[in-house]
Amino acid sequence: MTPSHSLQLALAALAVLFAFGARGVSGFGSGMIAVPLLAILFPLTRVVPAVAVLNYLAALWIGFKDFRRAAWRELGLLLPAALAGLALALPIFHALSPILLRRLLGGWLLLQAARSLARAPPRAASRGWALPAGLLGGITDGLFSIGGPVYAAYLGRRELEKSVFRATLTMLLVLESSLRLIGYGATGILDRSAIGFAAALLPVAFLGLLLGERLHGRLPEQLFRRIVSLLILASGLVLLAT
Repeated sequence: MTPSHSLQLALAALAVLFAFGARGVSGFGSGMIAVPLLAILFPLTRVVPAVAVLNYLAALWIGFKDFRRAAWRELGLLLPAALAGLALALPIFHALSPILLRRLLGGWLLLQAARSLARAPPRAASRGWALPAGLLGGITDGLFSIGGPVYAAYLGRRELEKSVFRATLTMLLVLESSLRLIGYGATGILDRSAIGFAAALLPVAFLGLLLGERLHGRLPEQLFRRIVSLLILASGLVLLAT
């Protein structure tokens, strides 16, 4: 192993530790943090499926412990729309410029985050917004593996308690990611190289999760909502900058 390769792995471990620490706190954020940082060091074709595996395992870990707290009525509205969005992702990818889609999504997330961070809190969203939120989240997850911020923007306006918010978002991502990983495997995107990369980073990812979960339990409700808004803001900035 060359020193440069050792340095690459050390930097990758730091990025994953931070990304999954954020996920342990909020229930999302690992993909939008880890993918852009790891893509600086490694090919995107290896990064995206590897992070998808780590995200799936993280969602299973959190969901196994928190599934009783999930708002299943919210899931029943979001999940069908999210799966439809996943199915639409491929034709949309071929029909429109991926760069344009990233810019549009980035701008929308910035708007949502700005409204949440404003002094006057935004109005609660009605359940009628579950369909467009689910569709947009499924499309962006299928295209970029960054659907969590979209779902979080909707659920954040449903005014759920922080543990219910995290559990609901996690269960949605578990169910949706199962199908996405099957698709990655069937199309050859998830290969041995990506699986090996995910396995090497798995211990660091779970360390980050454990640290984030400890912090989650100690956060006041208002501070938690601000952290979620800041993560959504960061997602928008990443999409606009890449």
